[in-house]
This record gives sequence, structure tokens and C-alpha cells, in this order.
Amino acid sequence: MMKLNKLTSTPIILKKLDGKWWELDEPLIIYLDIADAGVIKIRLDAGFKTDFGSIPKFAQGYINRADDNLLSFLMHDAGYAFGAFSRDTWDDFLYQSLRMVGMRWFKAQSVYQSVSWFGSTYFGVSSTEQLNRVHLTWDEA
Repeated sequence: MMKLNKLTSTPIILKKLDGKWWELDEPLIIYLDIADAGVIKIRLDAGFKTDFGSIPKFAQGYINRADDNLLSFLMHDAGYAFGAFSRDTWDDFLYQSLRMVGMRWFKAQSVYQSVSWFGSTYFGVSSTEQLNRVHLTWDEA
């Protein structure tokens, strides 16, 4: 797997929609600095929707999906929408980024195992409208 050195972004500006959904109110650029491989840049256009539900519903009450964890879950949701890498790679990036922001090993492992075991039905099934809001480039090292 690729080692994530750093995960950063431009400011996250969201608006609340009905129910559990949120939408980017302004474009967001996420930078994944990958050891010995360069920088992956994910641009999410305004209108990208998320429920920060990278983890199955039964585990959502246990895991804080806001605050410092917000960027990790947005990155993972974008990866699941766009593809480009395997589902395992996006799950591993989620795990690594959660550990970077201080999530304890057991909780981060719980998130990782949850998406690994139950995330397959969410990978690569985004609507065309959602998929058109995700753009990925890779600047090699």
C-alpha cells in the first residue's frame, strides 16, 4: 500500500441539506502527499454531496465523523465515488489519515474493518451528477 505522509485541503465550506446529507457550498481541493509517489489532488466541485457515511450505519454512532475527522471522510467518499485506485487503497488512506489526526488505533481499526467488510456496495456506484463533481490528478514525485 501507499504511505500517506500528509492530508490537507482548502477550507471546507458545507451547507446542510434535508436529512443526513451535506453539500459542498464551494469547491474543495484535497491534497494527499504520498511517500515516494508525489501528490494526489482531488478537486470536489460545489454541489458534491456527502453524509460522511464512509462507515456502515451501525458504527456511525461510535465514530465521530466531524471535527478533525471530516477531511478523512470527505477524501474517502470522493475516492469511493471516483475510483481510480482500488477500494482497498481508499480504505487504507482513510485509516492512515484518521491515525494522523490522532484517532486511537482501535477506533481507526474499527473504521477500517467496517469499510473493508461492508463498503463494497458503495464503491463505484455514484450517480453521474456526483461523479462529474470529482476530479483527480496525480503529480508524481
